[in-house]
Amino acid sequence: MKITKINVNVVQKEGTRLKAYATVMLEELAIRNLRIIEGKSGDLFVAMPSKESTRPCPSCKASISYRDAYCKKCGVKVTPVIQAAQYHDLVYPTTDDFRKYLEKNIVDAYKKALKDKEK
Repeated sequence: MKITKINVNVVQKEGTRLKAYATVMLEELAIRNLRIIEGKSGDLFVAMPSKESTRPCPSCKASISYRDAYCKKCGVKVTPVIQAAQYHDLVYPTTDDFRKYLEKNIVDAYKKALKDKEK
């Protein structure tokens, strides 16, 4: 698939590793909420859109987090299963070559957006 357009929204927040959100338009597909993040060594990488894993409330069957102690809908006490949230990607590249192509183009668009912002 070929990238046709990339929109980057730079995040103006000090002290955060999140640098920007991006939307990528492929030939017949749009992917929103890609995150450009600064790694611990200073390099940039792209995180795919993700969603927190959930479980059903034992009482009302509402969707609750694995780390919740109470159901947000009915208020019943539940046992937290894990301390930290678990996320799974909603969209992801299936080949290493496409992942590299996607990441390079998104990071380049971010760097261009920073330069354009300075003008």
